[in-house]
Parts: sequence; C-alpha cells; structure tokens
Amino acid sequence: MAVPKEKVALAKDMIRKFRAKLCKAVSGDGDNAYQTNIQFFQLTKNLGINPGDKSVVMDTSGRVFKG
Repeated sequence: MAVPKEKVALAKDMIRKFRAKLCKAVSGDGDNAYQTNIQFFQLTKNLGINPGDKSVVMDTSGRVFKG
C-alpha cells in the first residue's frame, strides 16, 4: 500500500494498539501457543531528483521502476 510519510507514525501506533488489544482479548490459560506477525516496512526508495518526485523508485532488491 502507498503511505504518506506523515502517516507512518500513525500506522505504527495503530499496529501497537492492535497487538496489545488482541493479546488482552485472547490470552490466558490456553491449550496451544500461537505467534502473530505483523510487518510494516518501506519497500521502495524515492530516486527522484526533486523531493516528492515519485517518477523513479527502487525496491529493496535494487530493481528500479520508472513511473
């Protein structure tokens, strides 16, 4: 998903709150153990000459894409 950098902190905070709420709601004396994984990390790097220019980006493997 495309996320403005101004909303990254909000997304991280929402994930933290969700994890705490989920743990509180379902944890207790259980008969099995489960693991929850939620990942939120940047996949692209802006290679544009001007700030905010998203016409050229690179993914984490180094592939370059032109928009």
